[in-house]
Amino acid sequence: MQSISELRRQIRGISSTQKITRTMKMVASARYNKALSLMHNSQVFYRELKSTFDQLSSAVEGPQSRQNLFTSQPSFTDNRAGVIIMTSDKGLCGDFNTGILKAAKKYIQEREDSVSAVFAVGRKAVNFVRRNGFPLIHEYPLVTTGVEFAFADKIGREIMKIFDKEKLTSIKCISSRFESRGKMNVSLTSLLPLMKGKAEESADLLFEPRNSEEIFGTLIPLIFKAELFSLIQESYESELSSRITAMDNATTNAGVLIDEITLEMNKARQSAITREIAEIIGTNEVLK
Repeated sequence: MQSISELRRQIRGISSTQKITRTMKMVASARYNKALSLMHNSQVFYRELKSTFDQLSSAVEGPQSRQNLFTSQPSFTDNRAGVIIMTSDKGLCGDFNTGILKAAKKYIQEREDSVSAVFAVGRKAVNFVRRNGFPLIHEYPLVTTGVEFAFADKIGREIMKIFDKEKLTSIKCISSRFESRGKMNVSLTSLLPLMKGKAEESADLLFEPRNSEEIFGTLIPLIFKAELFSLIQESYESELSSRITAMDNATTNAGVLIDEITLEMNKARQSAITREIAEIIGTNEVLK
């Protein structure tokens, strides 16, 4: 049995860790609601843009020079795919990163011949791609809190340049999709080519200019960046939710462990007291 001083030292160490996990949970919880609002706003922004695109694509024939950017067919030849892997920068968020990286590794290995470019967003994704030797084109570590649209605009422009330069046939993103607090799933989202959807019934659409090259040349990249921004916000919200759960579990488990060690320490103290009393009684009997 460990000594009382050793058990006390263990309790102090676990208590210190418990304070850290409790603080991390409080910080993640404080950021959660703000991030949730930003996520919803980015999703509304993307949906409105996509709705406008669907209406335009029904009214205007797309430019022949940019047919690789949009399609009305659910299936097409996809022999040079680009894959975006989106994770967090930090750990301590349960199986958030593990699930994404596991799905990404499986997807790339199954389509090794057709995956021509990999884009890593988040430090965990960067380290993962380097470690596995995948064809890394661009890396974007340090996806910190408060990501603005300018970040999605920057990486969106770079990815679209690679899309044209390398003559890629598609861009897909593997990331965590947020459903509710504590409920997320890893999903593969197709970003390019943009799929033409069914246009909603609305009043007559007025647009300028009439040149479809200018219309789609501006709208498609904007929709791509908007969806990318929405996915980044959704991934961050999922990360916060996972961290809250993980830190809550860690704090609870630390409390249970402290109780167990405290009980063991009390038993050791009681045993020491009993032994001392027995020694005193034994000495008293000898002296009689």
